[in-house]
Amino acid sequence: MCIPNPQEHGVLRCHEHTSLLDQWKLTPKQIKLVEKAGFGYLRLLPAMSLDNALIAALVEWWRRETNTFHLSVGELTITLEDVALLLGLAIDGEPVIGPISAPIAACEKQLGRVLEDLNGGMVKLTWLKEFFSECPEDASPEETERCTRAYLLYLVGSTIFSTTSGNKVPVMYLFCLKTLTGLGSLLGVQEHWRFCIERLVTPP
Repeated sequence: MCIPNPQEHGVLRCHEHTSLLDQWKLTPKQIKLVEKAGFGYLRLLPAMSLDNALIAALVEWWRRETNTFHLSVGELTITLEDVALLLGLAIDGEPVIGPISAPIAACEKQLGRVLEDLNGGMVKLTWLKEFFSECPEDASPEETERCTRAYLLYLVGSTIFSTTSGNKVPVMYLFCLKTLTGLGSLLGVQEHWRFCIERLVTPP
């Protein structure tokens, strides 16, 4: 993920954590849960290779007034159809909505573990990987679900819901991962991507 505004901050810096996704050792039970949740295809996408020059150019071509890229071929933007075709996520069905629990309570209930420094309601991707990337084959169903939630939180935090922090993901997404059923229909993906792009060209 890029850090905002090259004009304000000098050199544009980019972060990516997808290269570490293959270090997660998922059990067959976890893979079934991931597929049941609707992220089976997203899990199989290869690691991203960032083109810093291309990203910098796209930032220059983004127009906040219309939420579009102004290119030589005309105006372009990210659509829900793009999400469906490129990421394999469902775009129809009910939106994923609901109340947001306190971050500490959400971590304790959904992951069974709480990060000591839960800064800004976000957990570090490295923390998720350290404690949940290897689920024992003989783990209980409850422990398997916790490790799978942590993996999915890492997955969305390093891909579709990455933040400008570069290494954290909001705990609020744990609410959506509570049941591990049919979560691929994330109707907020398109707006979140637009938000991220706007953050690239807006001072924090």
